[in-house]
Amino acid sequence: MDTADWGAFGWMDCPPEQVEIEIRPGEPIEGRVECLDGTLPALGTRAVAIPEHLERFEPPDLDGLLSSPEVLVAAVGQDGTFHLDGALRSTAYSVYATARGYVTTDYSRNVRAADSTVVVRLGRLYGRRILLSDGGLGAPRASPGLFDSDAPAWRLADAEVIRVDRMSSLLSVLGELPANSAAPGGQYDRLFLYTSRVWANAIGPLEYFGKLPGYEPFDVRVPLPAIELLGDVPVLDLPLRAQAAGWGSLRVRFQDAPVDRWAASDACGPLGVVRLISGPDAYCEFAVRSLPEEGLVQEGIPFGEYEVVFSAVTNLHRSPPRSAPPSFVRIGSREATTTIALHEMGAVSLELEFAEGLTPPDSVYVSIYAEGNDSPYFGHACAENSYVLAGLAPWTYRFEVTSPIRTQRSDPVIVVPGPPGRARLQAR
Repeated sequence: MDTADWGAFGWMDCPPEQVEIEIRPGEPIEGRVECLDGTLPALGTRAVAIPEHLERFEPPDLDGLLSSPEVLVAAVGQDGTFHLDGALRSTAYSVYATARGYVTTDYSRNVRAADSTVVVRLGRLYGRRILLSDGGLGAPRASPGLFDSDAPAWRLADAEVIRVDRMSSLLSVLGELPANSAAPGGQYDRLFLYTSRVWANAIGPLEYFGKLPGYEPFDVRVPLPAIELLGDVPVLDLPLRAQAAGWGSLRVRFQDAPVDRWAASDACGPLGVVRLISGPDAYCEFAVRSLPEEGLVQEGIPFGEYEVVFSAVTNLHRSPPRSAPPSFVRIGSREATTTIALHEMGAVSLELEFAEGLTPPDSVYVSIYAEGNDSPYFGHACAENSYVLAGLAPWTYRFEVTSPIRTQRSDPVIVVPGPPGRARLQAR
């Protein structure tokens, strides 16, 4: 039909349809911010409402979210009250506060538009940075990626304080402070951040103790002063005394590695750990994250003789099931070489099923429990509902899945060399 004929059917005679669109600015969220030390929020304190669909399984990076048009931000008054405009009725929010020298300790979830009873609590921030050095002459010669059997640890025996880090329930450190608890130097350069439920000029003492490979043990106690900015954090330089005659390197080659199965494991975490055993309960170890053809080179190993053991599952508090027979090596001034013959590894196909009406989360965290051990081995953070955990030593395991919906553990699964076993978990 020619377009000239359209008028014959009344097409051009139809009046335009009128549609009314109502633009609504949203509704308010109101509440107050309280400081656990009894003071009123300082000038510059802000309330922040984040739509819950923007949050991830880990605590949110608030500084990165503040630029989103969906996030609501408002100044907190001198009396501690706040008024957030633009909340949508169809959206649930989490409400936090950001303030210089404070950290959010208690926040409100599932807040809806027109809610006027929101309470957010802030705790004063305390901190200190501790640097370990080689006798005060520079960075330790042991590799930062090499961990001793008595790796550095810390404790603060005060029931009124809680450590602040990204994996805690306290959420991020806000404002102009970093959102993690370790400086770039790793175990040799560490930033300790705590919050307190009571007012004080300083808390502590913090006890920091342990040893680095090739150095004498250390143990230091220091108070943690109140801080506002990263530049205000006091620094303690802690020189260590060397025990080793020197530090060398080791090249580890893997023979008969099932590379096709290891690739899946590498996407979710380390492939395993190489442990260098020098005596009863004395060892150092490093993570294996790839299998280069030329071998894996680890530097900064103290001189000495070692039994070399490899395992594909790791746990700092228990010797893992061995995935390969041991070899022996001497570390000296020249690069040492050893070959670890891997037998065929095991794998598990893990399937997550969600009952009708439940929406799968954006991400889940999988912990692995070996039979006879209540402490989990490494966990895998994955965004799929079906994936393969590869590179497992033959053993009996249970798999625990944690998500914003719930936590569920599988039945025992026996892992043997060959095709992947199967584990199925259902969230109801």
